[in-house]
Amino acid sequence: MQREKNGLFQLGVAIASLGAVAYVAIILAKFVGYFAGWAILIGVILMIVGLVTPGRNRY
Repeated sequence: MQREKNGLFQLGVAIASLGAVAYVAIILAKFVGYFAGWAILIGVILMIVGLVTPGRNRY
């Protein structure tokens, strides 16, 4: 039960941080420009996915 709760907590943190990042990226897109905003958004999403998923590629 405890491990399930921890998994749900991590999932919730990932979703919340992803939402916050998307929100900030959308705001940035208005200042920086459409394509730059999307580049930031995609880059940060990739970073978060890399952090959240188990480290298969870690050396």
